[in-house]
Amino acid sequence: MASSGVGSIAPQTVVDIFRSTVERVPDSPVYYTKAIGSSDYTFKTWAQYYADCRKFAKSLIALGLAPFHVINIIGFNSIEWVTACIGAILGGCIPAGVYTTSNPEACHFIADHSEAHVVLCDGVAQLEKYVAIAHKLPVLKALVVYNDVVPSDLNCSVPVFTFADFLASGSGVDDTVLEARMNAQKPGNCCTLIYTSGTTGHPKAVMLSHDNLTWTVEATVQQYEQSGLFLNEHSNTVSYLPLSHVAAQLFDIYLPITRGLAIYFAQPDALKGSLGTTLKEARPTLFFAVPRVWEKMMEKMISIGRGTTGLKKTLVTWAKSVGAAKNEAAQFGKGGGTPCGYTIAQRLILSKVRAALGFDRCQGMLSAAAPISLETVNFFAALDIPLYELFGQSECTGPTSFSMTGAWKIGTVGRPMQGTQMQVVEDTQELIYQGRNTMMGYLKAEQITKDTIDADG
Repeated sequence: MASSGVGSIAPQTVVDIFRSTVERVPDSPVYYTKAIGSSDYTFKTWAQYYADCRKFAKSLIALGLAPFHVINIIGFNSIEWVTACIGAILGGCIPAGVYTTSNPEACHFIADHSEAHVVLCDGVAQLEKYVAIAHKLPVLKALVVYNDVVPSDLNCSVPVFTFADFLASGSGVDDTVLEARMNAQKPGNCCTLIYTSGTTGHPKAVMLSHDNLTWTVEATVQQYEQSGLFLNEHSNTVSYLPLSHVAAQLFDIYLPITRGLAIYFAQPDALKGSLGTTLKEARPTLFFAVPRVWEKMMEKMISIGRGTTGLKKTLVTWAKSVGAAKNEAAQFGKGGGTPCGYTIAQRLILSKVRAALGFDRCQGMLSAAAPISLETVNFFAALDIPLYELFGQSECTGPTSFSMTGAWKIGTVGRPMQGTQMQVVEDTQELIYQGRNTMMGYLKAEQITKDTIDADG
């Protein structure tokens, strides 16, 4: 641990930070949900969310789960998903997300490899994947379904609960038992498992500690704050990317716990078209997307723009040239400043484009998880929407480098995180890094871990 700077941030557990945020803003909204077909959002406050997480933790304890036992979660982003994730952590257990597109064989591999004792399933379709394999999972104790009821004719080798019934099942566990579990956790303990995509074989389980998660979020936030992007209970973002991915967990679960910002859950068909509606409803102050999301936005805007003619087209073209000039000047190594006509272009065109996208309040628009084309970044830059790229992987708890205001250049992924070290190996051109964001290792894969993390960490 470093003696100064962000590397010297005191190690904390997720439990510690969660408690602190609940005490600081108990009545502030944390998760907004809109039922399918409804036009209105409901929300949970931090106090309500904390209470539900405690109930879930007690239910795991009542079922007989011991510290470091694992649960699996498969489903679209929801209050149940995050409650199970953090509830498991409060109970000393370890959550592991499963991609919703996983077939029964992939589900079996992860459940068997992680030794899942409980699996939370979004709807009967996901539940049936596990009902079919439950008899092949010797330590599985229960299945829990949300957004659906348990079919009356269901035949399963383990008990199957609805989410509400499962929350109620731990009511007999005393608070002192749960508090003992919470207080026993250490920053160096494993907190969560992130399964890789498995493109080269079976997925590997990345073990991330409490310190990996809490330090990475705090260090990243502090670095963004230096650029003027501040996050707190008045900030918000939209949850729509798979929560089994480390990036989505950081933005949608651990960043809120660290700074208290609110999350709007998108609809399950977000990536098929409804995300735009959610963005206009939520008006996020921070938004993270993969390149394909930005590309689809660009394609739609280009299509709409083809119908623009005459004076309006001339005005839009001029405004985009001004926006491009401003963002060219704002890139690292340039002098900065505001080009002539920017205020007029902003008022007449650029601000309206932002509002139409739901970005009128957005201070940070981020892209990661894959390379993004220069065409896409330049398109948004011309609309005065700078896309700040991040680079990283599950094994480093998400980011290793990122761009931000004052340290941004199109076509790059920014500077290394403060508090970390990064270098290129001359012989192989491999990029190696070191820091408190480096994973604990791969579960049940000692040799692969040794091949990945050297003696210097």
